[in-house]
Amino acid sequence: MKRILLLSFVLLSLNLSSQIINIPADYPTIQEGIDASNDGDTVLVQPGTYEENIIYNGKSIVLTSNFIFDNDTNTINQTIIDGQWWDEAVQIINNEDSTTALIGFSITNGVRGVLISSANANILNCKVYNNIAPGDTGGGGIAINGYGEPGLDYNTVNVKNCDIYNNDCRHGGGISIANNHGVIENCNIYNNTCWENGNQIQFWNTETVVKNCYISEVQEGWYNVIEFRGGSKAMLINNIVISNNKEGTDAIFYSWEASSPVLINNTIINSSNEQGSLINILPPSHFTIYNSIIEGYTMNSGLGYLAEYCRLDNIPDDGVGNINAPTLLNNDYSLSDCSPCIGVGIQDFVFNEESYSAPVDDYLYNQRPNPGGSNPDMGAFENPLGTPLTPPTITTQPQGITICQGSSHTLTIEATGSPTLVYQWQKDNVDITDANSNTLILNNLTSSDEGNYKCLVSNSCEIVESNSVLVDVLISPDITQHPTNEIVYFTNDVQFNITSIGDEPLNYQWYGPSGLLSGATLSQLLIQNVTAADTGYYYCEVSNSCGQETSMSAHLTAFDQLIVNAGDDIGIPPGGTATLNGSYTGGSPNLTFHWEPVSLVDDPSILSPLTNALFNDQYFSLTVTDNILNYQGIDSVLVSIIVEDTLNMILPQNDTLYAYSDGSTRSDCGYVSGTNCDGDKIKAQFFTDEMKTFDIEKVLFRFGKAFNSGGADKMLKVGIWNAGGENNNPGDLLDFTTISFNQIVSDVEMGILSEANFSNVVQLPKSYYVGIFLPEDASDTLALKTDIDGASAVGVSWTLNSEDEWVSYSSDPRFFLKVSNAIFPVVKWNNLSIDEFNKVDSEYLVFPNPAKNIITVKAKNKTTDDIQIVEILDISGEIVKLSESKTVDISDLSSGLYIVKVYNGDKVEAHKLIISK
Repeated sequence: MKRILLLSFVLLSLNLSSQIINIPADYPTIQEGIDASNDGDTVLVQPGTYEENIIYNGKSIVLTSNFIFDNDTNTINQTIIDGQWWDEAVQIINNEDSTTALIGFSITNGVRGVLISSANANILNCKVYNNIAPGDTGGGGIAINGYGEPGLDYNTVNVKNCDIYNNDCRHGGGISIANNHGVIENCNIYNNTCWENGNQIQFWNTETVVKNCYISEVQEGWYNVIEFRGGSKAMLINNIVISNNKEGTDAIFYSWEASSPVLINNTIINSSNEQGSLINILPPSHFTIYNSIIEGYTMNSGLGYLAEYCRLDNIPDDGVGNINAPTLLNNDYSLSDCSPCIGVGIQDFVFNEESYSAPVDDYLYNQRPNPGGSNPDMGAFENPLGTPLTPPTITTQPQGITICQGSSHTLTIEATGSPTLVYQWQKDNVDITDANSNTLILNNLTSSDEGNYKCLVSNSCEIVESNSVLVDVLISPDITQHPTNEIVYFTNDVQFNITSIGDEPLNYQWYGPSGLLSGATLSQLLIQNVTAADTGYYYCEVSNSCGQETSMSAHLTAFDQLIVNAGDDIGIPPGGTATLNGSYTGGSPNLTFHWEPVSLVDDPSILSPLTNALFNDQYFSLTVTDNILNYQGIDSVLVSIIVEDTLNMILPQNDTLYAYSDGSTRSDCGYVSGTNCDGDKIKAQFFTDEMKTFDIEKVLFRFGKAFNSGGADKMLKVGIWNAGGENNNPGDLLDFTTISFNQIVSDVEMGILSEANFSNVVQLPKSYYVGIFLPEDASDTLALKTDIDGASAVGVSWTLNSEDEWVSYSSDPRFFLKVSNAIFPVVKWNNLSIDEFNKVDSEYLVFPNPAKNIITVKAKNKTTDDIQIVEILDISGEIVKLSESKTVDISDLSSGLYIVKVYNGDKVEAHKLIISK
């Protein structure tokens, strides 16, 4: 409503007989319309942006937008005079009279927005922003200068209902007023800047009245908000003046050059956190303040001002009627009903023989004083009350409590104030419906009632909060999960569990077949190594400070541990059948039996089924399921097919090794069969120490041969032993491999035929034996040539010939070569000597054997079931399968003889495997 009060005055002042020039319908530019006008005409401008610098040229006309008809502020925003930073956007400087008006425009980008000099004018309902006046001048937004022509030293310029912001100048960044006795009314003047004084307003030798305006600054530093100079007698009435950065000696007002401004019913607020100065005065200037609210600023005595009937942060020595109580303002700076500034102003006063009165209305044009006949209020706003109310004061705070559920509690508050106080209880900052008295009764408390309670006590001017108090509702125990029956095997552990809710601490006590269980005070009851004495009923009592609850009972039943035995391994001839002999001990009464493979037994659900006719070794597994304890016991039995196995032949006990040393003769002839020493004579060269100084990554023998014999492919087996045996004999077998060779007709040619790769021996020991095992049907003449990787191509030649005699060479006697007519035995590593196959205490089973597609490695003892790697080697010693699983897919291997190595830690065990497709 403030912005349209003066519109009717403007319309009435228009000369109805004058012409209206329409822009751009009649003329494309505003200036052309002005030039075509006469005194009393109206130039009506339609919405748009007009990039012009216009001048009235002495014509007393009304220049207006459509705002005079539609009263719509959007029209002001849309009708723009843009000065393009060339000159003043608008100039009224040639003795125009008081009927001259500028109405409803946005004026921007000017080298000053509006200049009025030596003229009378009315600037109404305009926005003046983003203008700059450079140099030693004043008024970045609007400059009013009354001097110039004789008789016009004081002009009358009124600026009403305008927004003046974001302008800049040396003095009076928003507006500069000189030699004027007009009115600046109902304007918003804010965020303007300067680089000397008066960043919002400058007064120079003026009697201008500024009333009902909102004035605010954001510029930091010593720049004051309003400057009075040149003997100014300006008056500020019903204004709100806000600054958020005046601290220390920074001041809102600066009065000098014998100025004497008067401030009546203004509200002046420092919104920063620091105290600032209200006024800087240079004598003989003077400052007079009445009925005003000053907050955040200090006024010192003896500085040339008089303040009476004001609200001040500090009360100076002179002046009467001043208070310094809290202002109790609302957010819009109006007076709350409890403000001490209500009704304590003065209606009439005299200063320097001049009489003054409080304004007849307030910032919002409400009646002042109100009610009539009362004293006016301090500040820009008038409150409807003649005297303030008493704000609420809490005299008795509510008290919190810790209480058990189901109980009741009453919260009470006592407070004083006027008129009748209003109460509103809250729980966790939310209003409680119908809780509007000074007591709050809480009946039959539950967990949902627990929370923080407070009461808001209010009247029309203020709301005060009580202390927030906790109502802590303790919940008695409630068992949500009871212990359940348990069935276990004897010697196993069992645990009963209970779940409950309720306020901590919750106390637990278990009871068993023998009564109270000492130390059983947790929500879990663990019974270890169950015995017959532990069987029976168990329950738990749960308690806290608000009550106790007992759980339902649970029963503990125990049986002997189920142990399954699939029976002893069985040997049958090819095509035979076997009766499996499964058994068990322990378990519950509800057991079921199952044999695998199902297809190879007549009834897999009994303990002693009959197998089908078998032609290969076969493992059978028996699973006994305890259906009550959901436990399975498993054991396996091997049914072996007994056939002649030439690989299991024993290294004859009298098959000794031939050893040589310096100057020695050969040892006695060893016997493989019979006493045919002449047929097994060997001519040997053996290695020297120099050959052992190399770091050999692997032992690799390469064999070439020539022999004159018929027959199929032959097998040649090569082994390496360490020299740790007794009497200078071989010790543990380090590794072996198998190579094959076919017939070579020529008995002269020697060529590389095959390689013997030893996987276990990474580097040869200092002393070792090499053993070569010839086939039984080897020819009388066999020539072998051997090279060792890493030995600088040093070769060793062995020749077997019935005509040769044993020879010995001078060399280190620790290295030996052995030739013997024997079959290589199945061996076991981990420092075990070669032994008869059937006497080796094998820890693992490989089944089925013979096999077709898949084999499984199983430990006989579960404690050794940590199988790490399974290797499968062909007869040449090459690794053809490497698996970290106990089950190995061999579907891609062809039929034949293989060796299976099982690795467990530092243990290695070898098994013969026959693959038959």
